[in-house]
Amino acid sequence: MGQACALLRCGYTSNNLAENAIRPFVIGRENGLFSTNLAGAHAGANLYSLIEIEKTSGLKPWKYMIEVMTELLAADSVGQIGSLLP
Repeated sequence: MGQACALLRCGYTSNNLAENAIRPFVIGRENGLFSTNLAGAHAGANLYSLIEIEKTSGLKPWKYMIEVMTELLAADSVGQIGSLLP
């Protein structure tokens, strides 16, 4: 409780940074509620997770997805597919 009181006295009462950090995850979770079937919900969750991982890895999601989809068509083995992950 002492640390919380110290933070309040210093003026750090805003949690905007924390809310902005989790907002994309919450929006993605809510979008999954409107899937018409389970397979679609899983596919959307996988794609959403991949895009968020790309963002945290410092990659540009659109450019990365184009590159991955192009390479995926040419992949001959599971090892080649695994190498495409960020």
